[in-house]
Amino acid sequence: MIETEAKIPIEKQDLERLIEKLGTPEFFNQENIIYDFGESALRIRAEKGRTIITYKGPLEKSKFKSREEIEFSVNANPGKVARFFSMLDLQETLVYKKQRANYKLNGCTISLDILENNSHYIEIEGSETDIEKTIQALGLTDKPIEKRSYPDILGGKNGMHRKNL
Repeated sequence: MIETEAKIPIEKQDLERLIEKLGTPEFFNQENIIYDFGESALRIRAEKGRTIITYKGPLEKSKFKSREEIEFSVNANPGKVARFFSMLDLQETLVYKKQRANYKLNGCTISLDILENNSHYIEIEGSETDIEKTIQALGLTDKPIEKRSYPDILGGKNGMHRKNL
């Protein structure tokens, strides 16, 4: 499946304004363990008692960030999956945490993210047309689109460090 999203950095006051438009958020914690392979990556994500494995392929040409994504849940805790990956000689590149709240609007999934470094982002995932409508509806047309991934934003191997899972 191809995932297309717009990731937009926002200030705290933007976050508050978006919450007024979208409604009271139900933030939950996520922990992400990244295995970087150049243009593609594997991710172990822990959220709401679930462990989700995701493959992210190379970026495709698109106005927004677009890439192949394969995702599935496993019935094991993230520490066990990380240990399994290490047995396959895969090396963690980055571990980071964030708080996330999800919404639906205009056929898009909207995520408000607060990273460990206290930076704020909104991710809008859907078709290019629906993303454009949603950006306009939320009053974000003057904001830059960030095409880097959170691991790139946080600095990869020199970024956040492994936390207890």
